[in-house]
Amino acid sequence: MPTPPLLLMRHGKSDWSQDIADIDRPLKPRGRAASTAVADWLGRTSLIPSSILTSPAARTLQTAQIVQNRLQLPTCTVQTDARIYGASDEMLRRVLAEFTTRNASTSRPGPLLLVGHNPGLEQLLQWLDPSQRPASDGKLMPTGTLAVLDGKAPLSELVRGWGHTRALVRPRSLRAPI
Repeated sequence: MPTPPLLLMRHGKSDWSQDIADIDRPLKPRGRAASTAVADWLGRTSLIPSSILTSPAARTLQTAQIVQNRLQLPTCTVQTDARIYGASDEMLRRVLAEFTTRNASTSRPGPLLLVGHNPGLEQLLQWLDPSQRPASDGKLMPTGTLAVLDGKAPLSELVRGWGHTRALVRPRSLRAPI
């Protein structure tokens, strides 16, 4: 059985208008619109996650819930892992491997969507696919960006160069700017 794609998504644009703890920072309207556009793209391309693993930060959890709601996935699809918040790429690899091992008995495996933060998420993408380089604006995964990776082995067997990026979807390419 081929390995389902791995989906990496950076949370949508966050709202800095309030003086609150970083973990509590919500999405701003532009972030909600970007997350919705990416979720709709996932639906159109039939890349429906069987699981969504997210940081507990408000902005990542909101991003994950938008995807879950737009794709009409069960609430149990979204799971949080506190280690994703502020994680290095090494920690993200550990989280992915443990999650995959723990859920190996899933009867209908599909793509796993990891919703997280930079710089760890961007570094993870470059570790999994070393051919990935920042765009002319200096950013590889600006807010709301989704990377779709096809892997050469199961997620429990991550190694440098594990995957090939099939698509790198920036929300701005999917909709008119707000």
